[in-house]
Amino acid sequence: MTVWSGFDDDILPELQGVQPGLVACMLRQVCIEFCEETGIHAVEVTPINVVANTAAYTLTSPTAETEPYQIRSAWFDETPLDFAPIESLNAQPTYWRDTTATTSSAFTQTQPDQIILYPKPDTALTAGLRVEILLRPTITVAPGTLVHVPLGGARTIGVVAGFGARPGGPRAAYGRRPAAAATRTA
Repeated sequence: MTVWSGFDDDILPELQGVQPGLVACMLRQVCIEFCEETGIHAVEVTPINVVANTAAYTLTSPTAETEPYQIRSAWFDETPLDFAPIESLNAQPTYWRDTTATTSSAFTQTQPDQIILYPKPDTALTAGLRVEILLRPTITVAPGTLVHVPLGGARTIGVVAGFGARPGGPRAAYGRRPAAAATRTA
């Protein structure tokens, strides 16, 4: 994610009487929702070393001001893993967290920044776990900054338009932006 430096020039003049911090907060929230709904910002994290008899691994974002919120895909020793909902694992007759095997066949996720392998691998494997995660902007970016999804100007304007199109949004209250300005890229 990057800081949208044209925010003050592009958006604030249209929103007379609205606090800039509120606008930035709402736009940031729309960017977060956009990323969550579309799954558009995905990255593969650095391969993870598998430790014998360890099932849970922490996932970190390789991009500043973003955080993982969902796993899109995972591979154990280059074999795709199936997603296993935690409810299905908990319904098994044996306690699934104690089950071990040479290789894992599935994963689950109980926290946005964690993957849990099933069954728990009983051997170590260097760079044996690959994970593709979906990212969203963090809510805790520095005050006064606004992030945008790195998709190019036209799609970024789409995110802004999504904010303006909300019932009671600024475009509804203050009218539409002139056509020439609406095509400007961020």
